[in-house]
Amino acid sequence: MDLYGRARALQLRGTTVAVSSRVERTEQLTRVDGSLTNGVATSPSLIDTAGELLTQARARSRRRPSPAHAIEVWPGQPYPLGATWDGEGTNFSVFSEIAGRLELCLFDEAGRETRVDLPESTAFCWHGYVPGVGPGQRYGFLVHGPWDPGSGQRCNPHKLLLDPYARAVEGDYAWEEAIFGHHFEAPEHRNDHDSAPYVPRSVVAASINEQSRCRWLGRSSPGPLRAA
Repeated sequence: MDLYGRARALQLRGTTVAVSSRVERTEQLTRVDGSLTNGVATSPSLIDTAGELLTQARARSRRRPSPAHAIEVWPGQPYPLGATWDGEGTNFSVFSEIAGRLELCLFDEAGRETRVDLPESTAFCWHGYVPGVGPGQRYGFLVHGPWDPGSGQRCNPHKLLLDPYARAVEGDYAWEEAIFGHHFEAPEHRNDHDSAPYVPRSVVAASINEQSRCRWLGRSSPGPLRAA
């Protein structure tokens, strides 16, 4: 029996705690001296138990799968650089000599972000293959590494970066402080505000050769991630 069913079935002295099947319309139970506000005598422990079940139900209904489990990432290839679609998925590869870790950020149709690590590094090329991702997919990168402006090192994993090898780019910059690597009032301090809502995104695009090859193989584009 699910959480809603358990809460709905709780009874004491013939009084059932009514629980809506939809979380948004759940009846609020207010405890006043051990009674419901409607005057029906009810055990305080019953209300607490039902409330706990509803809290768990809300949390479960809003819970999203972990990005690591939601999206499968294979090692892929270091070449070619950029995003390369093969009819079944996309290989991502980007060069960074300084990065200690590099994340791929994928955006679905509703603009929601999913992050996965590029699992391999070959000759300073960070790469990974994502099955089921195709033309139209919006993406960007986050680079983890040293932040030392004095020596020209400005890695900041809170700033979404365009793919320097992208074939297409969508969007524009919104001039917010979040897109800068430093704070306006304290330029010596790193700015860790998320820049993703305010910057353009790279877009997976297929070349004419790739489209022709996939048509010849009888494959169709899987497209971008779908909004849940």
